[in-house]
Amino acid sequence: TSTDFGFEVQMSSVERFHVLAENTGGTKILSIRTTATINNDVWRHFMASWDLADTGKRHLFLDGVSDLDVVTYTNDTIDYTKADWRIGANLAANDKVNGCLADLWFDLGYMDLGIVSNQRKFIDASGNAVDLGSDGSIPTGTAPILFFSGATANWHTNKGSGGGFTETGALTDCADNPPAAAGANPKGPLGMPLHGAFGGPV
Repeated sequence: TSTDFGFEVQMSSVERFHVLAENTGGTKILSIRTTATINNDVWRHFMASWDLADTGKRHLFLDGVSDLDVVTYTNDTIDYTKADWRIGANLAANDKVNGCLADLWFDLGYMDLGIVSNQRKFIDASGNAVDLGSDGSIPTGTAPILFFSGATANWHTNKGSGGGFTETGALTDCADNPPAAAGANPKGPLGMPLHGAFGGPV
């Protein structure tokens, strides 16, 4: 999340994954969320994409199944220019994630997740996570702005093309890892989780 806030992905107070965005004037122009609530203490896979210029280009998937609820969708430009960003908490280090995170992949380009072959770049047909590459470049051929993955000790190091983040607090392992396709991640355990907060420029 960013300062006030620009762009945010959150677990909402009604236990839904929620994507929110503002323009440079602070007006909310994007608000999409899952219809399902997430409170069953198991690994979930979440992915979304949007092109605000086209209402046919908005997608949100939970565990590989379309689950889109549109609250706000305005043809405008999202403000991604905030100086400070956080993962796992807000800028004041409050509202910390109470759970685990595995691979986190984010880029500014639109990908049509309505195309099944594009979905399979992130999750297989059985709902397992797939290998995104050491720098997250496998889905598109180039590294995304943000890519966090791997063992807990170095999870907070951005393997993508954007700026670095600083660990605040301590990361700890979760009890298990997300289910992964056989052979999908030969580099080691897939998706060691995040507990805590990070801050730094993108």
